[in-house]
Amino acid sequence: MTGSVVRVNTVHGKLEIPYAGFVSPHCFGVPAALKDQLAKFLREKRGELTLLQFARKLGISDSTLQRLEIGDQNLTLKSLQRIMDRLKCEMTDIFPPRNR
Repeated sequence: MTGSVVRVNTVHGKLEIPYAGFVSPHCFGVPAALKDQLAKFLREKRGELTLLQFARKLGISDSTLQRLEIGDQNLTLKSLQRIMDRLKCEMTDIFPPRNR
């Protein structure tokens, strides 16, 4: 499937993600960077709320939220969507596009 893409519809239009069928050397470090971005976003959104209060707002356990905030928790797309729904935010709010 060389040269193919996965197309994702977003509120702001269509997003095309390259699909190679294997792990690209350009992807090393990407999961960690995404976890860091999510962790920072959640810490900022939590503000003055306690871990337990914010976890309840998100519909997740406080231990899961704690691990997400330190970048030590994997997250399914379904769980990410639930968090975005509860925070009334978009994917680009959490993961802003990078300038190349």
